[in-house]
Amino acid sequence: MLPKAINISDSIEFKSINTGGQSIGNGGDGTFKGAIISKPTLNFDPTNKADGADVHVNTGDHVKQTADWDAGGANAKASWFSKAHGGDAESNGNQKSYSGHDTSKVYANTDATQINKLVVDQHQEVVAGIGGNGGDGNAALGGEVSFHLDTF
Repeated sequence: MLPKAINISDSIEFKSINTGGQSIGNGGDGTFKGAIISKPTLNFDPTNKADGADVHVNTGDHVKQTADWDAGGANAKASWFSKAHGGDAESNGNQKSYSGHDTSKVYANTDATQINKLVVDQHQEVVAGIGGNGGDGNAALGGEVSFHLDTF
């Protein structure tokens, strides 16, 4: 039996190249000790008081009218056997009162306007105890690999 022939090829195959144990960490663990207290407080208490006009009107004529007079009695005296004629007593005490129309016009307008606008932003953004993944996404590259095949 003849020995098997050796097959020689001009290609060299590398299955794995390792240039060292490069690695990048993911950062340390973060911790938080303490307290975060958020107590936003707002007191909004607008007040408006409007008192309208207070009007008292008494409309009317208050008339008091009096008149007094005396007229003579027109008496005549005569002796016992004579006739006496007395005079006439007349009096014209006309009294008149003219009172106008009782008109009252009262304007007591009261206008009150209150507008209260309030815009409040009391948000809070808190970040505490953040750690880890500090090196996440970074690349760790090894050194270069070169082959010199002319030395075979």
